[in-house]
Amino acid sequence: MVRHPVDIAESWNQFRAASSLPQTSLECNLLRWQHMMLSVLRTTGTEPAVLFAEYETMISNPPGQARRLAGFLDRQCATASSDSTLAAMAAVCEPALRRNCDGQRREELMTAPRCGSAPGNNSNILGSGQRPRY
Repeated sequence: MVRHPVDIAESWNQFRAASSLPQTSLECNLLRWQHMMLSVLRTTGTEPAVLFAEYETMISNPPGQARRLAGFLDRQCATASSDSTLAAMAAVCEPALRRNCDGQRREELMTAPRCGSAPGNNSNILGSGQRPRY
């Protein structure tokens, strides 16, 4: 399951706050996310059967993502998922449990000034015009 990096960065700070630890910067947490994702990609890069599921798509379309996941598993395991299995898979997705959805555009957060950059500097974490890839 892959989540948007800003959602992950905010979740890490919520976890730290719950443990009475000081928060870390968005930039630090985005670098942590990048490191972890690169590690996952290196580890799975040579695997013959890998399926990445985007968290936001899973939350917005549980039945469609259940069909996608079941189709992948059926191909790998030579099985056939029933409609009741698909319904049960989709039913466990609880969109109301999603946190960090305060409405702020993630793209705005992804273009936060670099640590130590001067106010008004248009440089950003990813580079000019780049969007996060996951």
